[in-house]
Amino acid sequence: MSKAKVNVKSGYVDFIIYTAWALLVISNNQTLLNKLIEYNRKTAQSITRWILAKDIKEILWLMLIIILSNFIILGICKLIGISRKISNFYDIRADEELSQFFYRITNGIKSWLKAHRVYLATIAWGYFLAIFSFLMMNTKWTVAPNVDVKYNIFTYTIGVRQAMVLVNAIIFLLFLKFIFSLTNRYWFSTIVSSLLWIIWVVANRIKIGIRNEPILPSELSMIKAWKSLLGMVDGWILLLVVAVIVITVPIIYFLEKKYRLPKQKWYSRVAWLMIIPVIFSSVTFLNHEKSVIHIISGGIGNDPTFYNQLAGAQKNGPTQQFLNNIDVEVMKKPSGYSKERMQQLKDKYKKVAADINKDRANNFKDQVVIF
Repeated sequence: MSKAKVNVKSGYVDFIIYTAWALLVISNNQTLLNKLIEYNRKTAQSITRWILAKDIKEILWLMLIIILSNFIILGICKLIGISRKISNFYDIRADEELSQFFYRITNGIKSWLKAHRVYLATIAWGYFLAIFSFLMMNTKWTVAPNVDVKYNIFTYTIGVRQAMVLVNAIIFLLFLKFIFSLTNRYWFSTIVSSLLWIIWVVANRIKIGIRNEPILPSELSMIKAWKSLLGMVDGWILLLVVAVIVITVPIIYFLEKKYRLPKQKWYSRVAWLMIIPVIFSSVTFLNHEKSVIHIISGGIGNDPTFYNQLAGAQKNGPTQQFLNNIDVEVMKKPSGYSKERMQQLKDKYKKVAADINKDRANNFKDQVVIF
């Protein structure tokens, strides 16, 4: 087998390569490391030169990211019970050729993809629904986030706002996982979650058509007037919703009976039922500048754009924009602010006004006041 040539360049490819290498070092799989070094010494030498050429701060940050990501990955693997399988999967025997190792890994990946095709399809479906929610927030085929920039809505959604599309996909999948943990019925959870998501997106689209803005948390109180709200919806839409529900029920029953998937273990269900609400509750700190969730969401690209809710929905999707508006801090509480202090200021300036008006010659009734 001829040796593979690796050109070391700066950028994301480098970061991925060296992070993978560092993870191998952390995993302490010496047999595989030795074989890789023997297989291509130039790669190992290039990595060493790259590390030595970096500033100490960059190396420390890289090490921190690698260690944290390693702990997170290992924690998730242990939580879902596949850590031992992964360890056995990539462990190489001393008498095994590198070509045989890669062939075994390739076949193993193919088998894993086949075994988990339903769940992978669910992730892809969640990603599609996230894109769908973004596109539905547009009333034209183009969007102009800035005065001098204009995008096609597909380019803007899939390209420019890709990070927020992924965030919305994760929100949908967490919602689906929560229902799945409650019911332990995969097909029921997937179909119901999808229908609720589509109804939510369509409702936002109707609101945009009426008021040129998406649904806001403050409007949830209007649910009490649901009859009036339904009166704003076209009759054919209501009939379509009823028809979809009638058709969906037998489909769910058929899939649950014919293609029943393995159920979750009780402790996994309990764990997810505790974790997911905690994740969603973090939105109550989303607009607090020093909070962790605010820093993370801002780094991802979450831009609430409170002064233009429609633009915010186009940038972040209707779901994330809704979450952005749950806890809006209108202004920071000034230091020393209190009811007593405000009363003192009122009394102070009331006396000042009395002194000024004592010798005032003109009549207030003759004045024109403009607000």
